Amino acid sequence: MAFDDDLVLGIDLGRERQIVAALVDDGGRLHGEHAVPAPWDPDRVRVLGLLDEGGHETPAGPLSTGDRVIDRLTDVARTLLGQAEASGSRVRGVGVGIPGVSAGEDGVISADRLGWTEMRLAGRLGAELDLPVWVDSDVNLAALAELHFGAGRGVRHLVWVNVGPTVGAAVILDGKLYRGQGRAGALGTLLPGTSFLDGRDPRTGALEALVSSAGIAHRARVLADSTGLPVPADGLRAEDVFTAAAEGTGWACAVLEETVDYLAVALTAIQALLDPERVILGGVAVAGTELLPALVKRLGELPHPPRLFPSELGARAVALGAAAAARHQLAGRHTVPQSMSHP
Repeated sequence: MAFDDDLVLGIDLGRERQIVAALVDDGGRLHGEHAVPAPWDPDRVRVLGLLDEGGHETPAGPLSTGDRVIDRLTDVARTLLGQAEASGSRVRGVGVGIPGVSAGEDGVISADRLGWTEMRLAGRLGAELDLPVWVDSDVNLAALAELHFGAGRGVRHLVWVNVGPTVGAAVILDGKLYRGQGRAGALGTLLPGTSFLDGRDPRTGALEALVSSAGIAHRARVLADSTGLPVPADGLRAEDVFTAAAEGTGWACAVLEETVDYLAVALTAIQALLDPERVILGGVAVAGTELLPALVKRLGELPHPPRLFPSELGARAVALGAAAAARHQLAGRHTVPQSMSHP
């Protein structure tokens, strides 16, 4: 790592199986990356014990969920801070992307996937690292990264849509994040039809229950069971559905077409309400190579379709966005509160 006196640390807490951190300079260039296993089970969302030297899970012990995640966050951050110090570089602040929402001047966050309610992550992590820390939704931060460094460069109005373990969106209007009352972009709660007005799936949201990676896999399993088709012994994932659809497998093509229709309804609503210059897609919408072209074709039948672009930053988007947001806060404040505000 080359010497740099103006680095920030961006951390992505929203991955399914890892916590990932990166040292980033003002131009979005990486000066170091480090990842550690996430202390939760991505399928059952329960917190695990630490791993032993052989990489095996140890008993969970007495620590709380918050303690375990903060311990792991501190470990990954200190590794990169140590690398920066060894090269003589200076790290000025830390940004963290979380799979939840952030509110208030104390960096209070809530994250259903981690079982967190009003966790004061910024203050606790900042005390551990002796650095200013800001937290925000991983979806918001990915949108900022694409705006500054990726597919949104040169654009003033865009919407980032992530389809993965959760379904969410971030809205950027005139170059700034639009937050509404704090939950703007909760795309997963959209109702894709009148049949969903009965309030089903109150925690995940109707659209998320259908087109998240778990929702795609679930609908495929239901279809396979109803038609007597074999299911892989280790289960069925969204990626398996896309692979089978690419091979022309009938049931997978049916699930893909249905997924495209659900997403097309959501994207059409976004375009009609906000009229963004670009809609940038991430997660399985990009990883599933059959999904994006199918969406473009389906929406192309409309008179004013949204302009769809794949993420250019992929898995690094959240960490880069967290770093960009932290840098903005450092540049814009003399007294730095432990929370995110509008960049």
